[in-house]
Amino acid sequence: MLPKPPQPIDVMVINVGVNDTTKNVARVQWQQHLTQIIAIAQRKFGAQALIFLGLPPMAEMPALPAPLSGFIGAKAQRLDHDLQDICAQHDGVYYLPVDFSKLATQQRIEPALVFARDGFHPSSLTYQHWAGQLAEKIAELLAEH
Repeated sequence: MLPKPPQPIDVMVINVGVNDTTKNVARVQWQQHLTQIIAIAQRKFGAQALIFLGLPPMAEMPALPAPLSGFIGAKAQRLDHDLQDICAQHDGVYYLPVDFSKLATQQRIEPALVFARDGFHPSSLTYQHWAGQLAEKIAELLAEH
């Protein structure tokens, strides 16, 4: 177990959900886990702001064949909506959507290049885009404090 940091954490970034989707975690359990993560981050680590990254568009993952992609994609969307709702219910907790289509449009890249060769994980271009969005949000939050 990690020791409590000597000072509160300004911003904590949390990325969850893909494994919960593929393991078909029940929504009630997912919601409970999110609430527990928030409580621990705020209580134990003194996190002033938490940023949850949204779930990726799993239905678009080339590695997932139809109809599995439809089932997994729909489950990911439900969990993502729950994540958005829970973030909205807590002060200092923010939701950062994952918009892969925006990446393809802005960067003018083919949708297939949004994913790594395995067809499941994000590509380096996607991580770069994600990091830029995250940096903007962190800068915004730090400017507010």
